[in-house]
Amino acid sequence: MMSQAERHDPQGIVARLLSAWQGEVEARTAYEAVAARERDPERAAILLRMAEAEGTHRQRIEARLKTLGVAIPDPTSVRLPPGSAFRSGSRR
Repeated sequence: MMSQAERHDPQGIVARLLSAWQGEVEARTAYEAVAARERDPERAAILLRMAEAEGTHRQRIEARLKTLGVAIPDPTSVRLPPGSAFRSGSRR
């Protein structure tokens, strides 16, 4: 269902924000998955910091969406693309 903000958004700002939000959720999930498989603790820590940065980006986008009156989607609804290397279970 489209929100009022989405119906009155001729420039597609809401759609772009929602797309960016989804990208941030996907990126965080991917970094966390790679970190979980990384055998080098130093590299894993770097990947987890990158995942946290994506979470911060997501929070900024969510704040903007709320300002526009748009409901924030459930992050668990976002899945990595099928066939993604992050889902394959392969290890370094």
